Amino acid sequence: MKNLIDALYVHNSGGKVLLDYLLSELGKRSVDCFLLLDERSRPGYEKIYRDQENVLFLKASLKNRKQFYIQHQNQFQKILCFGNIPPPVKCSGAVYTYFHNVLLLKQPARYPLKNRLLKKLKGAYIRSVRRNTDFFIVQSTYVRELLLRRRLCQPDKCLVIPFFEIKQPLQAEIRKNKITNTFLYISNGNPHKNHDNLLKAWRTLHAEGINPELNLTVTKEYKERIAEISSMQEQGINVVNYGFIDPAPLYQRCEYLIYPSTDESFGLGLIEGAFFNCKIIAADLPYARAVVQATASFDPENPDAIAARVKHCINKQDNTYSKILVKDQIDDLMKIFS
Repeated sequence: MKNLIDALYVHNSGGKVLLDYLLSELGKRSVDCFLLLDERSRPGYEKIYRDQENVLFLKASLKNRKQFYIQHQNQFQKILCFGNIPPPVKCSGAVYTYFHNVLLLKQPARYPLKNRLLKKLKGAYIRSVRRNTDFFIVQSTYVRELLLRRRLCQPDKCLVIPFFEIKQPLQAEIRKNKITNTFLYISNGNPHKNHDNLLKAWRTLHAEGINPELNLTVTKEYKERIAEISSMQEQGINVVNYGFIDPAPLYQRCEYLIYPSTDESFGLGLIEGAFFNCKIIAADLPYARAVVQATASFDPENPDAIAARVKHCINKQDNTYSKILVKDQIDDLMKIFS
């Protein structure tokens, strides 16, 4: 029997980056897999899988997914559900569910009521089907503790297997090319990413005659945020937005990575920043402490605290390089299919 990679609910953002890495490693190791993929991801995978019988693109919905599993529930030896949600039915093979969205277990106040209710419903659904998976896999001890507190699984059924792909460049070259007092935040514009307080901090700094460069990657669908950034630029505040780009050149030139997000399942940007020798100033929260030892930290709910920490760094106080506390364990993840 083949293995199944169920990524029906993954088509963008960090989940898609990790899925690309996973599929690449499975291909290198010639692991025999059937892929269940989101129809929205077809453009990125069509050339690779166009002529293969081992892939199915579907519109992501509970109905379509359940129909697939009813038809194939006894056909796979190993199943990896890569989008937080265990199978809708009990399967004969061993099932692993990769959980990477803590917002499904929490309803951040920054999100509109409709979004919070939708996330709450998804969380309730995960709870209702949790017995259909043998193991949950998570990226950090922080997420594992959250799953255990929510009683979604037993301790011996929750595996911490972080994996990520970063092509580490020459560190000496990176440090040589850094531009003093440049700050970077690689993130989309979702409410929990906390651009509100970050931009408030930059307004405060500008009012005090301090104008460090802040580089952002907010994409065009966040129209209100884009308009706010444009307004700040017109006022002479040193904020630059690139939208969706390869972040490597920004990591290479920026001295600091600033990370005000109020919650993350992993915080891949923190690891990337540390790999590129950025000095990291991050939210003083468990998700950040689980993956990096930051140069400095701040209260993400307080714009004045963010501004004060930026000034502290500009004055070159407590300015050590950050350290990564986790490692890529893709080899351990691949053992599932051995």
